[in-house]
Amino acid sequence: MRTSSACDDLLYTAKITLIQSLTGHTFDLRTLDGRLLHVPLDTVVHPKFVKVLVGEGMPKGDSSRGDLRISFDIEFPELLKEEQQTLITFALTLPSNLSQKQKRLMQLALRLPEKGLSEEQTEALKLVVNTIKPLPPP
Repeated sequence: MRTSSACDDLLYTAKITLIQSLTGHTFDLRTLDGRLLHVPLDTVVHPKFVKVLVGEGMPKGDSSRGDLRISFDIEFPELLKEEQQTLITFALTLPSNLSQKQKRLMQLALRLPEKGLSEEQTEALKLVVNTIKPLPPP
């Protein structure tokens, strides 16, 4: 069994966006000895989440290393438009058993241009909302 004392561990804070924290991301991290680590985030990263890279911390006297403990500074948006709030709420309450037609409609509805929804996207989103019974809010 491997043990690491806190004084051998390195602490690092990675800055990521809210989207990256929810949907996954891989970021690069340069170690003290110059190596480049590709660090995958394949789970939801919440504000108290800490990813531990075993053996990537400070060198010990016995040629082993402590751990690298990565915490996350998640950048939240300053403002969300009403339609963005609606879509996020809908996405977080969406059931997992969508039909192929419902999935296609969602894909169409979620291609949001900067200036808002087109008429076709608005209709597609209404169809999706009316045909899917969302789960209760989290």
